[in-house]
Amino acid sequence: MFVDIEIFKGAIAVENILMPYKKGRLASDKKTRLPKEQITPDVCMQVLKSTNNPRNIKDMLQCVVDLPLDEQAQFKEVILACFANREQPDEVFEIAEKLAIDSGYIP
Repeated sequence: MFVDIEIFKGAIAVENILMPYKKGRLASDKKTRLPKEQITPDVCMQVLKSTNNPRNIKDMLQCVVDLPLDEQAQFKEVILACFANREQPDEVFEIAEKLAIDSGYIP
C-alpha cells in the first residue's frame, strides 16, 4: 500500500507528533512527563503522509515495537507502507522486517 506525502512536515514537526508516544506528554508543571501513550495506526498514517525522514520513520516503528505483540498486528498496512515506493536505511528496514515477521505479515 503506497502512502503519498500529502502535506510535508519537517523532522521537528513530526517529532512533535510522535513525542506523546515516545516519551509522554509534558505535564502541567512543564518539568515532568506523563506516561507514554499507545501509538495508533491513524497516527502512523499521519506521519507517513508528512515525511519520509528515516529518523522519524524509525521512531514511529519503535513506538509500534513497544506495543504488546497482539496489538502490533493492527499495524500491517503501516509497516508495509513504510517501504512501498520509499527508500529507508537498513536499520529502519530491519525494524520493520522484524515487526512483519513477528506479526505474521511475511513468513
